[in-house]
Amino acid sequence: MYKKIARQSNIELLRIVCMFLIFVNHMNGHGVMGDNVASLDYSLKSIVFIIATSVVVCAAPIFVIISGYFGIKPTLMGGVKFSAICLFYCVLCYLLSVIIGGEILSLKDLINSAIFISAERTGLWFLSAYLYLYCFSAVMNTWLKSRTQKQLTVFTIIMVLAIGIMSFLLRVETFNTFILFLALYSVRYYLKHTVDKYIQKIKAYSLSLFVATVLFLSVWGILTIHQIGTESTIFCYTNPFVILQAVFLFLVFDKMKIKSCNMINHIAASSFMVYMMSENIHTRKYFVSIVRSIFSIDSEYLTIVTYVVFFFVAYLALTAIDKVLSKIYIPCINWINNTGMMKKLSILFS
Repeated sequence: MYKKIARQSNIELLRIVCMFLIFVNHMNGHGVMGDNVASLDYSLKSIVFIIATSVVVCAAPIFVIISGYFGIKPTLMGGVKFSAICLFYCVLCYLLSVIIGGEILSLKDLINSAIFISAERTGLWFLSAYLYLYCFSAVMNTWLKSRTQKQLTVFTIIMVLAIGIMSFLLRVETFNTFILFLALYSVRYYLKHTVDKYIQKIKAYSLSLFVATVLFLSVWGILTIHQIGTESTIFCYTNPFVILQAVFLFLVFDKMKIKSCNMINHIAASSFMVYMMSENIHTRKYFVSIVRSIFSIDSEYLTIVTYVVFFFVAYLALTAIDKVLSKIYIPCINWINNTGMMKKLSILFS
């Protein structure tokens, strides 16, 4: 059986918050910007949409920074667990689209849905990028540990600036997700191991700095509102200001003193499944359809209230569904990891 990691409730609470923000960000992107970017104007709905995007855009980078906080320690059983859960949900989403949405069941589509490392087939680009990082993390850990404090600082700054400049020049949101993940992993390793006195000062004012970056991105977005979703790279994960924002929010939760809370840890354990079920190309359309319907409501205030209610209810429902489904896939994963062949392979790759 795979070894469980001791959970810190302040970081687990951040994980819950981030997945909720990712859910909002993706549904806004597909449901609003993906529908008709030109519809964004200086109405209250559009302004609120941009401000909300300014808040939520840093959530995905934080997920990788959290991995850097604990330090990924790759094992064969850990990789099998992650892959098995991804496979389970990707196939499940396809079967749901067949049962609920009336898609025609075909062996080819079933096989394609199972290839979870292909973002083209599943829409889940995070899975492949994270799996590559997981496999490469042992090399990354060794390299980072061998760096001096100065080398670590220079390397982290260069990585963050490089991905930002490349995205700006190429006019793409994320030109290489694996390199982005390496940069974010390095950022948190640096934050955890640095003795720089300026980092401690930043940590003390992290909440104020986070709010400042939100305001900066909001103003930037409003001033260039007609470019959002076209030539704009404001709300992309490689924007250095977004990465700074992610660092500030992480530090806000990192300094929190929260006693171990089983409820927080329990919900956080299912938070990643919200992404896999809502962003999969086979089930995403149902969520997008709801978001577009809400955005089309004439009353701006009713739109905002309905948005908030929808995201909270959907998030809680998806985490509850995972708790039920985990009774199926967790025993299966444990059985696989406890087979004689897996134990021999684990010894071989250890």
